[in-house]
Amino acid sequence: MARNDTSDETTAVKVTTGAARRPRRPLPAAPSGLDLERALTTKETGGILGHSDITLQQWRAQGNGPRFFRVGGGKRPAIRYRLGDVLAFRDAKMVGKAS
Repeated sequence: MARNDTSDETTAVKVTTGAARRPRRPLPAAPSGLDLERALTTKETGGILGHSDITLQQWRAQGNGPRFFRVGGGKRPAIRYRLGDVLAFRDAKMVGKAS
């Protein structure tokens, strides 16, 4: 069978108007085989969630955000987050249907 490449089909382009939104930075996907028990720093967690260290600190003070734990003693123990908890928090905050 021969293809008819002489068709005169056009493709419609949908044009929208309105205020342009700044695209959000895409969140990193969770590839399979990750160590979900891995401890993340506040900076790493902020990178995954797309929020600053200060926002995470405010969330901790308010009792919001992903679960965390303290490492070490003294006046300022290090804050760490389990990767599995961070990804679960991120997924719980997603809006809309899965495609």
